[in-house]
Formats: sequence, structure tokens, C-alpha cells
Amino acid sequence: GANTRFSPALVSQLTEASIDFTATGDTSLVAGVGGQTVKVYKIFFVASAATVVTFKRAATALTGPITLAAGGSVVLDFDAEPWFTTGTAEAFVLGQSGTAQISGRVYYIQGA
Repeated sequence: GANTRFSPALVSQLTEASIDFTATGDTSLVAGVGGQTVKVYKIFFVASAATVVTFKRAATALTGPITLAAGGSVVLDFDAEPWFTTGTAEAFVLGQSGTAQISGRVYYIQGA
């Protein structure tokens, strides 16, 4: 399909979701929907304790392991190109090695 492009004035078209979990392993930040992909344009979160996180599309890693110290954060600011894109019907997932409280927000578009 066609690539979705935005100017900064059109950021309001993005859907927002809260990030709030402590689970070890994989947590879906955006659930997969049949026939649709997830494109992540902006994300930020903070870890309350030392942990290692990995961005994934379903079970497939999109990054290598990212080590965070207590109070460490990840900030990927808005870009006209998505930071991450899932396959069709795949969830956008954040895996973590520990049980840190992960808190933040993700901004995305889900569609065909």
C-alpha cells in the first residue's frame, strides 16, 4: 500500500495509547487487528528499575536488547516516517527482562 506521510501539523491524526505495565516478557502496546498494520510514529517511556527492553512485531524483534538503568527512558520523537511497522495483523510489542514499572505513551496509526 501507499506510504502514509505527515507534516508536523497533522500529528493530531495519530492514535494515542498509554504504556503502563510491570510484566516480565512480552506486553502488547497495540493489539494486532486482522488485515491491518501498526505504524509507530512516536513513543516515550520510563523504567522504574534496571531492565532490558526489546521492541517487537508480534514475536519478531525489531531492535536488539536495549539496556535501561533505573529511571532510564526511551524517547523516539515524531518523524514523518514510522519508527516501527508491524506485519499485517501483528501486535506492536515491548518485551522486558525484569519487572520494572514501564510507564509512557505510544502514538501510532493502525490501518490497511
